[in-house]
Amino acid sequence: MFPEQTLQKEVSGPYTFFSRNALTILFLCILVFVVVFSLSTLVTKPRLWTDEGTSIELARNFAFSGKLDVEIGPGKFTGIANLLQSTGYPVTVPLGLLFRGLGLDFSLARLYMIGWMLLAITAVYYLARKLFTPLHVVLAILLIVTFASFYGSGRTVVGEIPGFMFLALGLYYWLHRRSYELTGIFFGLALVTKPSVFGLAALALFLVLLKEPRHYVHRAFKLLLGMLPAIFFWFVFVGKNPFSGELWSEIGAFYKNPYSGDIFSHIFSNLANFFHSSTLVYFSLLLCALAYARIVIRTSETRYWYDFVFLYTALAFLYYLRSPGWLRYILIAELLILTTLPHALSLCHMAITEKYKLSFRKFNATAATVTVVAILAVAQLVQYFTGANIYESDSDLRVVSYINETFPKESIAVFDAVTIAALIPNEQRYQTLTDSVIPVSAFHSLFFNDSPLSLEPLPGVVVAQIGRQFSPADAAIIEKSYALNYEANHYNVYLRRNGF
Repeated sequence: MFPEQTLQKEVSGPYTFFSRNALTILFLCILVFVVVFSLSTLVTKPRLWTDEGTSIELARNFAFSGKLDVEIGPGKFTGIANLLQSTGYPVTVPLGLLFRGLGLDFSLARLYMIGWMLLAITAVYYLARKLFTPLHVVLAILLIVTFASFYGSGRTVVGEIPGFMFLALGLYYWLHRRSYELTGIFFGLALVTKPSVFGLAALALFLVLLKEPRHYVHRAFKLLLGMLPAIFFWFVFVGKNPFSGELWSEIGAFYKNPYSGDIFSHIFSNLANFFHSSTLVYFSLLLCALAYARIVIRTSETRYWYDFVFLYTALAFLYYLRSPGWLRYILIAELLILTTLPHALSLCHMAITEKYKLSFRKFNATAATVTVVAILAVAQLVQYFTGANIYESDSDLRVVSYINETFPKESIAVFDAVTIAALIPNEQRYQTLTDSVIPVSAFHSLFFNDSPLSLEPLPGVVVAQIGRQFSPADAAIIEKSYALNYEANHYNVYLRRNGF
C-alpha cells in the first residue's frame, strides 16, 4: 500500500465523525479569530505606508473623479495611470465605491481589507477540501492565520491577499472542475490585482500544463481566453489604448527595472544575505518536507498541485532576487507552502516509517502532523509579536487629523507624502511625487510634476517630512512666505504668512 493511501485510511478513521461535524465550526472560529485579532490594531499595525497610500489615492480619485490615477493638483493627474496599478482595479475600484457612498475614511479601508482576508481564507478552505483531508485543511488554515506576513500585507490596501483569493479560486476550478475558462477568469483577475506577483502564477500554470503536451494548445487557449476580460477592463480603467506602442514601451521599461537601482547588485546582495534571513531559511526547510512528500504522491490532482507550488515558488524567488530585498514578492509562495505543509508532513511520516519499518503506535502520522503544526503555529505567533518587521504607528494619521481639523478650507501642498495627501479630502490639494511612488520616474521623465510653490496664489498650507531638502527656489519661498505651524510625527506643517 502506498504511503498516501495509508494516510487516507489513517486520517479518515477515528477522526471521521469529528471532521464531518466540526470542520465548519472550526473554520468559523478561525475567521472570528482573524477578525478580532485584526481589529485590535486596525489602523496602526501595520502603519500606513507608501504603497497603501497610493492605493487609497487611486480609490479616492476613482470615487470622486472617475480616474484611477494620482491627482497632483485640482483636476490635474499624472497621465501615467498604467504605471500606477501595482494594486489593481479589483481592489481600488470597489474601495472607491465605498468611499463614494460612505466617505473617505482610513478605518473603512482597513475594514475593507479584513473582508478580503476572510474571502482569501474561505477560498483556500474550499480549495484545500478538494485536495486534502479535513484535518489537513484545518491545520493549513491555522498555519496561514498565525503567519505574520498574512496580516502585514492583508490588512493594508495592497493587492497580494485579494490576488491570493483569486488565485485559490482559479486553482480550484483547474484542479477540481477542470474548467480552463473559469481558471483563466480568476487567474486574469489575480494578474490585474497584483501584476508583479501573479503574472508569475500564470506562467507557472502554463509550465505545469506542459506535462500533457497533447492537450496543451487547447487548454492554454482556453486559459488565455478566460484571462482576456480582466485584462480588457484593465485598459478601460487606466484609459489607455491597448494597441499603443508607447504604452507597451512604458510598461516594458517599468518591469525591466521597477526599482530604479542596479539589478545585479540586488541579486548578489540577496544571495549573500540568504542565510541571514530567518524567513528564507524557514521556508527553505519547509520546502524540503514538500519535496520529499512529492516523491511518494500518487494522485494526479495532488501531483499537479505540488508541481505548481514548486514552479511558482522558484519563479517568485527569482523575482525576489531582482528586488532590493523585498520579501513581499515571495508572500504568495509562502502561503502556498503553508497550505501544503500539513499534507506533506503526514506523507513524510508515513513514507519514512514504511521505508525503515518503524512503528510508532502512539505517534502515527496524524499525531505527528498535529504536533509539528501546533509547534509551528505557536512559533509563528511568537514571531509576530516579537520579531516580525511589522511597524506599528499612527504618526501619519495624527498629521492628517491635525490638517483636516485645523485647515478644512485652506489650499494644501503636500511634498512627497502620498500617505498624507491621500487622506486629505480638501479639493484644493496639491502634491509632488518621488520615485518611492513611481520608482521608474527616477530615470525616465514620464511626467512633469510642478512644484506647488510655483503657483499663484501660494497654497495656504505646506506639508513635508522633517528634514526634507527643498529646491533652492522652494526653500526661499518657504523662508519668506511661511511660518512653521506644526512639528511632530516626522512632519512639518507650514502656514502661509498674512500678506503673501
